[in-house]
Amino acid sequence: MNEPKQVCKNIHSGKCFLFIEEINDEKLLLVIPTGEVKPLNASLFEDIEEVNITDLLNNGLITQQQIDGIRSRGMIKGFVSTPSPAFVL
Repeated sequence: MNEPKQVCKNIHSGKCFLFIEEINDEKLLLVIPTGEVKPLNASLFEDIEEVNITDLLNNGLITQQQIDGIRSRGMIKGFVSTPSPAFVL
């Protein structure tokens, strides 16, 4: 199953960060490419978009560490990394 998630792209690096929540008008809580969860300045990112997480992983736009980061927060029930990644519900 392909689960939609919200992401935003860093305006300087072009890397995708997984969106967790808006802390306030200036800060977003994001899963960074290393899998860590950090509050970062919203001004560093493009608009938040809803995307298919499997497509992002297959295209190398997010990392397995980011998947692990959102899984540890209970945002997805499971994820199996295979040649064709699939969600386990």
